Amino acid sequence: MPEIRMCDQKQPDGSPCREPAVLSWRFDWGETGICCQAHGLLLQQTAQNLSSHDLKRHVSLAPLENLAEPALERSERTALIAARISAEAETDELKRRGGMLYQQNVDLTGQVQVLTLRHREADAQLTDALAKNKRLEEQLHEREIELGTVTDELQRMQTLAAFADTDTSPSRRERGLLPDPGEG
Repeated sequence: MPEIRMCDQKQPDGSPCREPAVLSWRFDWGETGICCQAHGLLLQQTAQNLSSHDLKRHVSLAPLENLAEPALERSERTALIAARISAEAETDELKRRGGMLYQQNVDLTGQVQVLTLRHREADAQLTDALAKNKRLEEQLHEREIELGTVTDELQRMQTLAAFADTDTSPSRRERGLLPDPGEG
């Protein structure tokens, strides 16, 4: 395929012309280039504006050769058709693979959602277990305090009882608190 050449002239705002070149030009002093039809007319006007009574300036314009694409030969046409069929098959394969990847993505997203839900549930259970553990530790601490108080009271009672047995007061047997060893 022949290369499409673009006009080398600039638009009035300074941007490049985006039209395909159809003419080649050459000024008297040797400057050359290619341009579109509209810029060819502008180059002719420029040459006239540069002319004076003593010196005439000219620009030569000639059509570019090989503008029309040559007809495709049978082998080129066959190669293009084969390339198109191959590209279509590749496109179908890519669409199929893209569909599979999309389905995998959907499946993985579902798994992530399930795992996220499990993680949140486990976090909630852990929070509840930690709160229950803290309550039980507080109850244990209270019971240990009660146990210490009861143990102190027991020791005090045992000490008082030891002093009471050595006292002259009636014994427990006499008061009927303990059975008589001979009655049993």
